[in-house]
Amino acid sequence: MACVQVVLTDKRSKRRQVMYVCGDRVDLESLGLCHWCAKPATALCDYPMGDGKTCSLSLCDEHRVRQRDEHGSVDVDFCPIHAQFGLRREVI
Repeated sequence: MACVQVVLTDKRSKRRQVMYVCGDRVDLESLGLCHWCAKPATALCDYPMGDGKTCSLSLCDEHRVRQRDEHGSVDVDFCPIHAQFGLRREVI
């Protein structure tokens, strides 16, 4: 059985809370936590993977890379890996 330590920080008080999640298959995305650091997720990776599907890894604000799509919209988020191959090179 695997366990994951999750540290949550209150933005106003800066108080940190620690919780442990244990199980046979601990899946950070299903808990709403960032794939990269286990902080609370605020976005999903929008990188196209084919057949109308996207990467969809959960991302916190720190690991979310916002880029403009082909229509000039700001509403495209990529994980750090897919940001290198983004739809446009214009990072905002």
